[in-house]
Amino acid sequence: MRLLNGGTFTPGKIKISNGDKDEVIDLSNAKTIGDMLTLINASSAEVVASINSSGTGISLRSRTSGTTMMVNKIALQNPDGSNKVHSDGTTIFDETADNLGLTGSADVVGNLIFLREALHNNNQQDISLTLDKFSEALNRILNQRTKIGAYTNQLTTTNDRGVSTNLRNTEILSGIEDLDVVEAVSELAAQENAFNAALGAASRIILPSLLDFL
Repeated sequence: MRLLNGGTFTPGKIKISNGDKDEVIDLSNAKTIGDMLTLINASSAEVVASINSSGTGISLRSRTSGTTMMVNKIALQNPDGSNKVHSDGTTIFDETADNLGLTGSADVVGNLIFLREALHNNNQQDISLTLDKFSEALNRILNQRTKIGAYTNQLTTTNDRGVSTNLRNTEILSGIEDLDVVEAVSELAAQENAFNAALGAASRIILPSLLDFL
């Protein structure tokens, strides 16, 4: 099979752990990348497989929010069921997950589980991969903290404005409630008398002329 990055390989099996689901998916019958996507999406692992944004590989995401998802390589076995091993005694794994760029986990918890298994199997390649994944996860956490900080600042500013508006409204309401009604009526009457006096003075100043009678 030809890979998206131009290489070729013969697909085998991958193991996807997603929450409480562990699914071994056999991709050996896939002839194209599209066939692989179909087999992964049709599995009971509850994941969605698609071409990544750069167009160079496959990306996976869980259909269930909040679950830890991890992709493991499958140990190759001898006819008697035992694992195949290298001359140094380390296990020989199916490299399908590595060739597809899926090995490991994108989240911190999954990465810790993957690191534990890599250390148990003394798999230096997977240990190195896990350390790289931790750096990626840390960057994502920092990005999310930055976004949360920006949202927090916006909420704080909005809250301060609300408190300020509430104080102004309280002052206005207090001024209305504390108004002396008798004093207000007296002042209004005085203003009305002054207005009427002004009108009387104006009417005396503007005397009628002959034209007012025509």
